Amino acid sequence: QDYQRAFAVLDMLAQMYPDDITVQQQLMRINAGRDDKDAVIATAEKILELDPTRSELMVTLAQMHEAKGDAKKAFAVYEDYAEKYPTEARAHRNLANLHRRTGAHAAARAADEKALLLTPGDVETLAEFAALERQLGDFAAAEQKLQQALAAARTPEGRAIALQGQSELHEVRGDLRAAIEVSEA
Repeated sequence: QDYQRAFAVLDMLAQMYPDDITVQQQLMRINAGRDDKDAVIATAEKILELDPTRSELMVTLAQMHEAKGDAKKAFAVYEDYAEKYPTEARAHRNLANLHRRTGAHAAARAADEKALLLTPGDVETLAEFAALERQLGDFAAAEQKLQQALAAARTPEGRAIALQGQSELHEVRGDLRAAIEVSEA
C-alpha cells in the first residue's frame, strides 16, 4: 500500500513536472520496487532524453531488457553504451558479460580485452574475463586472471568478487572442498 501511495504521488508529480529528473528518478525507483520493467524502461529512456550523459541508466535499460528476455535489445543498448562512452570500461565489461552468457565467445574476449586496456587490473573485468576462460575450459587462464583480481582487490567488495570467481572455478573443476574453503575465506 505504501508503494501504491508513493507511486500515485510520484506519478502525479511526473505529469506535472515531466522534465524534472529527480522526480523521474524517484518514479523509476518506485517502478523497480513494483517490478514494473516496462515502466522502468520508459522512465530510464525519459531521463536519458533529458540528460544523455547518464550512462549508468544505459546499464539499467539493458538489464531491464534482458530481464524481459529480450537479449537483442539488451545488446543494442550495451553496444550503444560502448559506442557513446568508449573509455568507460564498464560498458565493455557489461557487453562482454552478455556476449559470454549468449555463447559469443570471440566477441566476449574482444570486449574483455578492451575493458582491460582501459582499466588494467580492474577486479570486475578480470573476474568477468576469468568466467569466460572458465566457460571455455581454460582453467589455468581463469586461475591466472582470478589471482590478478585478488592481488588487485583494494576493497572488501573487490576481494569478494575475486574469491567468488575462485570458488566457482573450483566447483567447475569438481573440487567442492576447495570451493567451500574459498567461499568461507
